[in-house]
Amino acid sequence: PPPPSCPPACALPDLRPGYYEVPFGQTRCIPSNTILTTTLPFYIREGATLIICGQLNLNGDLYPAPNSSIYIAPGAELNVSGQMGLTSTGVTVHNYGTVTIGGSLFINASTYFYNFGSGASLQVREIGVNGGILGLYGARVSVTGGNLWLNSGNICMRGGGCLSIQGSFSNSASKWNLVVGTEPVVFNFAGANAWLNQPLTNSSDLHACVAPGSNVWGFWGNAQVHNNCTQGCGVLPYALLSVSGRMEGAERVYLQWELKGANIVPAKYRVYQRGTSGYALVAETEQMWAYAPVLGEAPCFSE
Repeated sequence: PPPPSCPPACALPDLRPGYYEVPFGQTRCIPSNTILTTTLPFYIREGATLIICGQLNLNGDLYPAPNSSIYIAPGAELNVSGQMGLTSTGVTVHNYGTVTIGGSLFINASTYFYNFGSGASLQVREIGVNGGILGLYGARVSVTGGNLWLNSGNICMRGGGCLSIQGSFSNSASKWNLVVGTEPVVFNFAGANAWLNQPLTNSSDLHACVAPGSNVWGFWGNAQVHNNCTQGCGVLPYALLSVSGRMEGAERVYLQWELKGANIVPAKYRVYQRGTSGYALVAETEQMWAYAPVLGEAPCFSE
């Protein structure tokens, strides 16, 4: 989905005697160029929505109520010094910016933590996926000092996303619970030990970069494993060197691109156009060029 809109004027979370809250079923926001820092408890009530376009710093824990939503806009920040628990049914986080969690992140059944776009990042000490979904769509997620426990639920990755783990990892749920889309992604393991109790993925688009000195036991499934790997998130088998384009009349764009240092040559390329309503597939080709129609919204050559 497109990033949240940041209205020029919106209501801040309500300051009550001794705590902040986003009231039941209502929407509050942190405007752009606004920093809210508090040591008070912070409550997101049932059915409420919080849109962060500036910066929110919470010195404590955050446990949103059922069916509530949090949106972090591009360039915005959510910093939680303690734990963040998606423990109530229907809680959804859409992160297009930066989220930093000093403690643990729990993603329980029927809850969702999505990270969208190359500008999105999640840094957290430890993650427990306990029936919910952790999504990385072109984004980067780093477990910086603790562990990632994939007890049940799924990790979903696509679009060049990268998951980095510096602690330990285990999956004790059913097999194939790391789900990969149609583009290569990276599982960067630089921790001590990984226990793959079930085959991790059925996709060969998952590239596992296992750092020197890291120990892995169990089953990767169909992942492509790179042992003694030091490239981290840069281990993908090819890189986009250059893209150029020009208008061909009023309704068509000519695009060409070049790959450098590829050890895997893709059999097919897909061209997407981004507009205000999201991404649309406009061309498929086996060549390194394509003509693409303009769908009524200005294409973004820079992407």
